[in-house]
Amino acid sequence: MKQEDWFYVRNLVGRWLCWLVLSGSFALAQVAVATYRNDNYRSGANPQETILTLNNVSVQQFGRLATFPVLGQVYAQPLYVPGVRIGTASHNMVVIATEHDQVYAFDTTTYQQLWHGSEDPRQSGFQHRRLLH
Repeated sequence: MKQEDWFYVRNLVGRWLCWLVLSGSFALAQVAVATYRNDNYRSGANPQETILTLNNVSVQQFGRLATFPVLGQVYAQPLYVPGVRIGTASHNMVVIATEHDQVYAFDTTTYQQLWHGSEDPRQSGFQHRRLLH
């Protein structure tokens, strides 16, 4: 992917994060993963984790729950934001950006696609399609 393309993807994800933070609709019991490796230090640590431990996480109990259909390869870390309000419903949401300048939002409980947008550098403006109101 060209450097200019990464700029557009980062810009698009940045817009999403700003909207999510400004919406103030995070659930208190869950931790959002709104940056690469969970924090600005890129440690990958979640100091609020109380359920998952080295003793209760194993290959038999832990693994992939779902795959989501997207256009293009996903090289960036998907971002997880719990408790996002869309209309009157609350969703635990994963935001995924792809190499084709596409950004998707999926509900992690129902696996339903909530939103899809694209940033095409040849056009001005952000093109999006809202799938759930």
